[in-house]
Amino acid sequence: YYHIYVYPRVTAGPSDFDNHPNVSFFEAPMLNISASYLRQQIQADKAITYMVAAEVEAYIEKSALFR
Repeated sequence: YYHIYVYPRVTAGPSDFDNHPNVSFFEAPMLNISASYLRQQIQADKAITYMVAAEVEAYIEKSALFR
């Protein structure tokens, strides 16, 4: 089995997984970045460098996603 780390959304409520042994919730600054926002940035030819991991950005660019 794999261990899953969860970055909860601001609007997240209680979950069936709150006490699951393979699920860990962690606290981090909440960033209001949605997939829709990222797509809009890419389509407007704006950088997403500090919004996603470098590997994700490279994959999106290589695959010409959202263009």
